[in-house]
Amino acid sequence: MRSLLLLCSALILSAPSFADVTGAWTGWVYWNYQGSGSKCFSSLKLTETSQGLHRQGGNIECEFARMDISEQILTKIGSALSFENVEVGSWKEDSFEWTERYSDTVYIENIISVKGNSMDYHEKWMHVSGREIYDIKGRFFRK
Repeated sequence: MRSLLLLCSALILSAPSFADVTGAWTGWVYWNYQGSGSKCFSSLKLTETSQGLHRQGGNIECEFARMDISEQILTKIGSALSFENVEVGSWKEDSFEWTERYSDTVYIENIISVKGNSMDYHEKWMHVSGREIYDIKGRFFRK
């Protein structure tokens, strides 16, 4: 009996940890541009595996604009995240942080933090000069 308990404990402790971001998420974000912002409806679909994070897409809908969130597949290598064999960020049990290139002059900093069925979402669009273009923050809930 004691051996069975030790074996079960070892299996539980050695199991890979996940942020548990898999699912369809809906919520709201504040899309800020040059100090003023608007509250927008948002949706996002994610799948997490032991090998990586798959952002299957989503969107942000505001009165003034609509933005589609593109598909992206990030690979887990230890605690690092890579895209097309280039390290772009990191992950831990309850969060992901990475940077993606939008164009030659613009990149996007992404942070996702999960607690149960809610997720804090943050993306910051930056010019390579260091100037902030957009700051988008919000909260999503798992459907």
